[in-house]
This record gives sequence, structure tokens and C-alpha cells, in this order.
Amino acid sequence: MIIKDEQIGGGIAGMKEFEMAWQEYFKDKLNPKNDEEEKKELEEFHYWYNHIRKQSDTGKTPAEMYKEIYGKDPPENPIEQSRIMNFGWDEDYDKEEINLLARCCPECNGWGLIVTEDVNVYECDICGAIWKRLKPLNDGKGNMINIPEKLKKLIKEGGGFEAEAKKGEVKLRGK
Repeated sequence: MIIKDEQIGGGIAGMKEFEMAWQEYFKDKLNPKNDEEEKKELEEFHYWYNHIRKQSDTGKTPAEMYKEIYGKDPPENPIEQSRIMNFGWDEDYDKEEINLLARCCPECNGWGLIVTEDVNVYECDICGAIWKRLKPLNDGKGNMINIPEKLKKLIKEGGGFEAEAKKGEVKLRGK
């Protein structure tokens, strides 16, 4: 099935245009030295893309096209359909808050399900739901049970490592 650009408000053309602009803008630029340089570079690209670079298919900038369609200058991050690239920083973002071992809780669908000290039990930090493994991993005394044969073989061949589970994290320690 062939979808014409017009059927989705120029979405496909807009994506192609954005990719071309990205390649064009960053073609001869060196990688930023730190987070601040990267942030500044992305902010500059955002302005350049929306207000300076003319689109190859229309000969107008996204800001000019927005003004032509809606009869006003575009706001910072418009909600109307356009080729304006919305951009902003999540000021509340904190790398420390991300728990890579959290799983999706079937109860609340949030990413707060973490393994407890028992290792056989998961508890959701969001809704408080508690889930137990159907096949426990340990006997409650720290002895591993029901380990798949492949994992047993890896542990055996892995230089005498054993898994030690602690709240929300798994560490390997040598025997």
C-alpha cells in the first residue's frame, strides 16, 4: 500500500526533511566535549531547523510554513500539526532515579516492580503489589534452586562465581 505524504499531513516528507537537515547540520561538526556543549549544539540545531533552513520541497522554513497556515508566528512548541520541531529539556530528569532492574508491574502497568531480598518475591514501588515467582530461585536460606541447566553450566564454568541478590540489584562475587 502506498501512502501519499498529503494523507498524513506531510509527515513522511517532514521525517525525510528532518533526517536530511540533521545530516547537513552535523556533517562537519566535531563531537561535543561535554554535556553542556552537546546541549548548546542541539538547541542551536533546533533554532536553525525551524527558523533558518529552508525545506527542500517547499523552499520555506517550518516557521514560515506555520505562519502561512495558521496566520501567526509559531509558539515555542506548537500543538498544531506542522513541520515545526518541538524541543525542550526535561528539567526534572534525574539519572539516579532510573532503576534498570525494575520490571513492569502487571497490577498498575508502572515500571516499579523490583526484586526483594528474598529473590523469589517482587514488590512494586508504585502500587505496593507483591508478586511471587512460580518457580522460586532460592530456598529462603540463600541456597539457589530451580536454576536452568544452562545457567548452572555458566556458573560452573565461570570461575566459581555465584549470584548474590540484594534489593533490586544482582552482583557477582567470587567464591
